[in-house]
Amino acid sequence: MLLFRGKCFWLAFIPLFAALSPAQQLPPARAEDVGSVDAVITASYAAISHAPGKAADLQRFQSLFRTGAQLIKMDGQDGRPAMKAGTIEQVTKMLQSTQHPERGHFEKEIARRTEQYGSIAHAWSTYESTDTENGRKSYVRGINSISLINDGQRWWIVSAQWTYETKARPIPRPYLGSKK
Repeated sequence: MLLFRGKCFWLAFIPLFAALSPAQQLPPARAEDVGSVDAVITASYAAISHAPGKAADLQRFQSLFRTGAQLIKMDGQDGRPAMKAGTIEQVTKMLQSTQHPERGHFEKEIARRTEQYGSIAHAWSTYESTDTENGRKSYVRGINSISLINDGQRWWIVSAQWTYETKARPIPRPYLGSKK
């Protein structure tokens, strides 16, 4: 009987959860952005990169992710890991409110390790961020851990985790290898 009550208890909350997180329609993706794992990852870097005076293309960025996709930033504080997580919808709203279009921001992939089995793939994508498109002024490097799926029509990012390189935690040599 206790188990039945537990099920009834949780069933009562289903309409509340549905009301709190309505299915949001994400922007449509460009066909050339979602035809392959490589295309999705390349498009994600292009969408968040922008010249001074322009904003990142957050609609394009958002269109690469499945509704509800999780983005997780792992950041070390005092030598201890700290996690900041949100859905693509939450992260896009946060990025819109914190953009600094007067400054340029260019992220480019410098190496990738990808594994794929059927309609699932995972990529370790090493990147660097600079203020200028062709400049050598790198201000941060890090690694994105990206999980993707193909639903038979296109590739989607379903989660992305990333962390920055630090002096205490340099990027390991295998993640600086060739782009695959």
